[in-house]
Amino acid sequence: LLAIDGGRTVLFANPASPTGRKRMTVYVSHDGGKTWPVSRLVDARPSAYSCLTQLADGTIGLLYETGEKDCCETLTFARFNMEWLKAP
Repeated sequence: LLAIDGGRTVLFANPASPTGRKRMTVYVSHDGGKTWPVSRLVDARPSAYSCLTQLADGTIGLLYETGEKDCCETLTFARFNMEWLKAP
């Protein structure tokens, strides 16, 4: 979990597939985690543990485990802004 904007906005990341550890997805809540109306797929490959942070320039960093055949082959870093996250 990552709280930004003074805690009004909360981000959460996890593998979002009901059938296995894959589809790393980031979710956005604007009400402190009560609802999660926005989500964005970051990586469709196998994935596992992740960590979110807000970088000095205001963008969001996501470090997560991923791989081609297994969820724990490598660590990958993704960087995005809130505009990308909220885009349709």
